Amino acid sequence: MGAIAGLVADFWVRDMQRELIAILKGIFGTVEDVDASTKETRLASNLLDISEKTGDAANWSVNSFIDAQQLLGDAQSQLTAVVMHSATWSYLKKKNFSDTERQSVDVSFDTYQGKRVIIDDGCPVESGVYTTYLFGQGAIALGNGSPVGFVPTETDRDKQKGSGIDYLMNRKTYILHPRGISFTNANVDKTEGPSRLELADAKNWKPVYEPKQIRIVAFKHKIG
Repeated sequence: MGAIAGLVADFWVRDMQRELIAILKGIFGTVEDVDASTKETRLASNLLDISEKTGDAANWSVNSFIDAQQLLGDAQSQLTAVVMHSATWSYLKKKNFSDTERQSVDVSFDTYQGKRVIIDDGCPVESGVYTTYLFGQGAIALGNGSPVGFVPTETDRDKQKGSGIDYLMNRKTYILHPRGISFTNANVDKTEGPSRLELADAKNWKPVYEPKQIRIVAFKHKIG
């Protein structure tokens, strides 16, 4: 039972991380007019892109990371975690930029510039350009629901396959939402909720808080 519970929990962790990455792609995405004459990145105030610079200037550096934090001005102290691709983290380790802290129970975790590091290969990578995200505490709201008639867990069995196959169905109803950004439903087909492709569509997101109050920063860079 413990092994099964662990597998189910790990599945939902991975699934919710994919959901979050889709949301981040959407809120930092670019909206184009029908004729592609104008483009708008609605949360450009919280986005630093150094990838178009030449040479080493396009690569991650301590200075550029500090510049990314500075996008929040005097609110940058709210940033407490950074989510990056594993290739980015390996690059930083090779450069000896990282620190490893150990708690008294000997559970190690990595930090960068005092911020907790979360490694997720779902972070966007396009033509050698990596996107890293910085977060503040409470930047993403999580709401769990239990609609009428909802069955969170049930089992089934197929007796006609081999010696029989048992199935475990586990369901969740939840909302992940970036605080300070409105979901506009501008380009959503499904009535029961948006798909991940729709979550990653910039047309469906619009900032409503002041930039400093949105505790999320995107940092686009290369890694050499």
